Amino acid sequence: TTTGVACTNSLGIATIRFLSDLAGAHQVRVTILGTSNGVQKAISVTPGPVSLVTVSGVADDLVAGDSRVITVAAEDLYGNTVSLASGHAATLVQDASDTGSVSGLGDSALAADGTSLDFTVVGGSLGDVTLTADVDGVASDAAAPIAFRVVAGTLATLAFDDASVTLSSGDSATTVTSWFCAVTWTSPISASRTGWFAPWWPKRRRRVS
Repeated sequence: TTTGVACTNSLGIATIRFLSDLAGAHQVRVTILGTSNGVQKAISVTPGPVSLVTVSGVADDLVAGDSRVITVAAEDLYGNTVSLASGHAATLVQDASDTGSVSGLGDSALAADGTSLDFTVVGGSLGDVTLTADVDGVASDAAAPIAFRVVAGTLATLAFDDASVTLSSGDSATTVTSWFCAVTWTSPISASRTGWFAPWWPKRRRRVS
C-alpha cells in the first residue's frame, strides 16, 4: 500500500510525504483539491533492512568429498526481496553439536536470480550436518535448517597389515593360509549333507591372477 500526507507552508508550497511497503517503481499523481490540476511523478521504493533470512538446498546424504549448493535469501519487514549482491555480510553457520563437517561455509557467489547467494559446501568428516544462515546479524529460523548426513563414498585406498616378514634370497612370501570351511549343502529334494569343503586351488597353486 501507498499513503501520502500533504503539508502546505505559508508560501503555499506543499510538501508530500509518502509511505509504501512495496519495493519497486511507482507512479504518483498529485492533484489540487477541488480541481483537475495535478502532476505525476515517478518514484522508486527500495527494500528496507534485512528482517528475514531463509536457507534452502538438498537434504539428501552427501558423499564425503562431493559438493552441494546451499542458497541464502533475505527479505525486509514487508516481504520485499533484499538483494545480497553487495553491501551485506552473509555466511552459513554449522551447528556446534554436529558430528559431521563441511567446508565452504563462508564462500559464496551470486545466484542466478541476482539477489540471493549460493554457497558451495564440500562434505568432510562423516556424520550429521545442520546448517543455518546469518545476514547482517539476522539469523535464519533455527527450526527450519538444512540438515543432512555426510556419508562415505566408494573405496579410494586399500591398506595392508603392518606385519613385517624377513626373507632370504630366492625365498617368497604369501599372505595365504590353508583353510577348510564347514558347510551345509541342501537341495530341493529331501536330502542334505554336512561336511568340510576344501578351498579351490587352480592347478594346485595358491596364486590367483
